[in-house]
Amino acid sequence: LSLQALSIYNCEGLKEIPEWIDNLTSLESLRIEYCPKLMPLPKQIGNLPNLETIYILECPGAFAEWWEDPTIPDSPLKHVAAEMRWESSCSSSRGDFYCHKSRKA
Repeated sequence: LSLQALSIYNCEGLKEIPEWIDNLTSLESLRIEYCPKLMPLPKQIGNLPNLETIYILECPGAFAEWWEDPTIPDSPLKHVAAEMRWESSCSSSRGDFYCHKSRKA
């Protein structure tokens, strides 16, 4: 069996998602909530061929410019943006960050 969905909740000490996340090639959904020390996701996230949804809630340090514009040169989603459109809903309030991204054909 292969991992298709990964959810991480309430990991107060989690600072980063490991770069080897791109080994999870069957991953379709990544959901991370309430990880206040989490930094932006590694660029390797863009290497996941089946990733359809990224959902981050209450992880204020996870914000990165590529969430709003996947076409920027440093974006891990740059090659994906050329192949598929990403729908996104991002907001930031009172230091909290919420973002939901999903691919659509």
